[in-house]
Amino acid sequence: MPRYYVRVTHTAADVDPVAIDLPDVETAKREAQRLAGELLHDVRTDIWSDDLAVLLTDENNLFVGMIDVAGQLSPAYKR
Repeated sequence: MPRYYVRVTHTAADVDPVAIDLPDVETAKREAQRLAGELLHDVRTDIWSDDLAVLLTDENNLFVGMIDVAGQLSPAYKR
């Protein structure tokens, strides 16, 4: 089974890549998407001030894809 690496980058801290054995790239993409959703659901992830990215590479360290999320408040919004 191919091995894929999922790495999360967050402005606050980079997390070590996690290796997962999955049957194919489509399954790896879904796993990266699931992880991104979990991180967005986590109230400790402040998407409004910190960028978040989930990077997916294969066992040869070739870039497969990335989910990049950044919150942005309107300049017209006043606190």
